[in-house]
Amino acid sequence: MDLRHWPLYGLRLRTPRLELRLPGPELLDELASVAAHGVHDPDRMPFSVAWTDGKPDEVARAVFQHALGTVALRSLGVSRRLGYADDGLDTDVVRGAPVTLRRLRLDRAGWEAHRSVDVSVAGLDACRAQFGV
Repeated sequence: MDLRHWPLYGLRLRTPRLELRLPGPELLDELASVAAHGVHDPDRMPFSVAWTDGKPDEVARAVFQHALGTVALRSLGVSRRLGYADDGLDTDVVRGAPVTLRRLRLDRAGWEAHRSVDVSVAGLDACRAQFGV
């Protein structure tokens, strides 16, 4: 896919068992339909943005907005095992209450030290400016 204004849609990271890529509109629509029926206990907000609050159609729309703004959600333990390191803390407000957000960073050395399978990358050259390189 050649999208010169948003080349991240053409970026693919592949291993023998997995491909990471941004989802297209059809997949996001399916995801929104599932999320509209609830993805967590309504008494608890596990996300830093309360996109799951609201009526089913509002939640479905918020899924699109949230998914388009979020490349990956990951647990801290999995991230550390993959070589991510702490990169500071931020404070935000969710549902009127302060929350602490932990930033993570993966540099090349951390990636190389923890990589356990062959990975191919497609579409990176068009994305370099998005990554600041």
